[in-house]
Amino acid sequence: MLRFSAKPGMWERQLQRKYENPRLFPTGPALVPATVDAARQRDARECQAFREDFKQLCADMAALQGAIESEKILQLKERIDKLYLECMAQATAMDGGSTGNAGAISSETAMDGGSTGNAGAISSATARDGGSTGARSVEANAGAISEDMAAEKNALRKLHDVVVATLVQAAASDPLARDEISQEQAAHQLHQELLEYPLVAQLLRADSPIAAGELVATLLTETGTSFPGVLSLFDAQQLQELCQGARSLLAAAAGPGVDLSSAQACLEVMEGAAHAMTGERILQ
Repeated sequence: MLRFSAKPGMWERQLQRKYENPRLFPTGPALVPATVDAARQRDARECQAFREDFKQLCADMAALQGAIESEKILQLKERIDKLYLECMAQATAMDGGSTGNAGAISSETAMDGGSTGNAGAISSATARDGGSTGARSVEANAGAISEDMAAEKNALRKLHDVVVATLVQAAASDPLARDEISQEQAAHQLHQELLEYPLVAQLLRADSPIAAGELVATLLTETGTSFPGVLSLFDAQQLQELCQGARSLLAAAAGPGVDLSSAQACLEVMEGAAHAMTGERILQ
């Protein structure tokens, strides 16, 4: 029997999904302890890299002086948002969250390239809210790592707010820019809520542990109130295609004594979501 961490990182978590649902993941190499150990080590390395990047971000922001070009501020915002996604993909591997919408977030505004922000506000807020958390050592156990990112998550939220406040200040004389920043922030709030879903954060990673060919099976392993939020990532056509793939997978996985009731319940939720978008029921 394979042993998994109480709260595994995202790479180990995907192996756990496969191990616990072999009928939904019938292909691929056999899972052995060494495979799980390698995934756990990969999670640990990624958490270490995250904390190094986080520490560097805090140092860079704390070192800012004088007026800052808006382009530089936007670059900082992009770094913060990227690190937040990495943090959520690992830190919430086994936790639930609140509902949200998969609205895209642009990293640009209509601000004049010459607009500037105040470095003092950014650097002082960084020293107060973010600097100390990045220096903590990474735990040896990937499960412990996943539980230990609340401080980084909160610090990144605060740093994002500080950077946005600086952008707003720089756009004080530009109503159009302020309006675009406001719209972007509304989308960002919804996006952050969506990232509270473990699977969403993992799917949105450029290097997601969930391969395209494993998406349907992975969705069929989801349980709890988070599932509708995960499905909000997909449009109507994508949901219809996922439902068809799920139905085919369940038909192939069926057999004497095989309990697929949980996966079947997931399919029903998927079909309900697709029907809500299109008004059409999926043919069975």
